[in-house]
Amino acid sequence: MLLLLSVPAMFAAAQVNVPPQTGNLGRPTAVKLQGAGELVLTDRYGKKTSLDVQVSSPEAATHRAYTSGDRVDANAQVTAVRMGEHVAVVKAGELWRFPLTPSASGVAEVEFDAVGIITRVSWRVTTASDDRALVEADVLIPVYSTGYSPQQARLTGVWRATFDASFPIPVRSELTARLNVRPAGDERTTATWIPR
Repeated sequence: MLLLLSVPAMFAAAQVNVPPQTGNLGRPTAVKLQGAGELVLTDRYGKKTSLDVQVSSPEAATHRAYTSGDRVDANAQVTAVRMGEHVAVVKAGELWRFPLTPSASGVAEVEFDAVGIITRVSWRVTTASDDRALVEADVLIPVYSTGYSPQQARLTGVWRATFDASFPIPVRSELTARLNVRPAGDERTTATWIPR
């Protein structure tokens, strides 16, 4: 895989088109969070972490953003995705689009965890039916590791996710990756989605 360096986009925020406000124009309008479900992450040691996932974008927004880090635009194109404990934001190219199409594949340049380094994710839909689809992605994730910066330390591996037809967050996913520096270690994180 190719590791590309780029200048970090400092303080870049997701752009959301908010409908015009009427009255109280001097006050910002708070976004009402809508409950979506719970994401349970389990690491390689069996430690479980639960994330209360909510829709964090306004109803009239041009995309749907979730507090898990996942984002889907108005055309059902994935623009950010949680892969285990990491979140990838698309900078160029494309990730998958819903509904998932059998044998679809692609490459996207992404930034993981806002570390300022662009890497590539190669993905493919390996199985798709009316109600379930499996996406596999080869990942290269820059990380902080003891004594190493993200320019030096990275996880290389595969993310597999099973999606159902009703929601853009996978029903189940697994990231299996290996760290390239000492102390070398594996990262194996599974995620289970419990919708509300």
